[in-house]
Amino acid sequence: MKKIFALPLFKPFHISASSFVVGVSTVFIIVWGYTGINKLYAPHKFAATMKDVKFMRPFADFLSYFVPIFELLLCLFLIFSFVTIGKTDINTRKIGLYVSAIFIFALTVYVGLMIAMYEHLPCRCGGVVEWLSWRNHLYLNIGLLLLAIAAIVVMKKNKYSKYY
Repeated sequence: MKKIFALPLFKPFHISASSFVVGVSTVFIIVWGYTGINKLYAPHKFAATMKDVKFMRPFADFLSYFVPIFELLLCLFLIFSFVTIGKTDINTRKIGLYVSAIFIFALTVYVGLMIAMYEHLPCRCGGVVEWLSWRNHLYLNIGLLLLAIAAIVVMKKNKYSKYY
């Protein structure tokens, strides 16, 4: 088992590459599952935020259902590490982490634009995220983006990809 890094605490603390990737995948399963269910529970709240933004208004109703369904599909990709279609094994966790990184990057850009363009815009994302300021929401997204990138780098550097 290859160790990816050690944190010097009271005792040496080692995390294997596969444990790190599975841990990051679990974080995204929780994030996408929680936000997806929250948005589907009250799609009108999510759509209302987008309708407050001029350039999002035409897409708000469509995105209020597409985004949470997409988030829940990402959960499924991250939960199952492999799916076999015919004679081909597809590494769904790897795909899920790549798509999670791209999606969280897009959400980070969106939040950054909201901060730059609007002085006051309430967040109606739902749940715990609703309590965050837009700036803290941006920091959370950046942290998640860095986690996704780190997991992808670990997967590329290690030859144990069949265990992810």
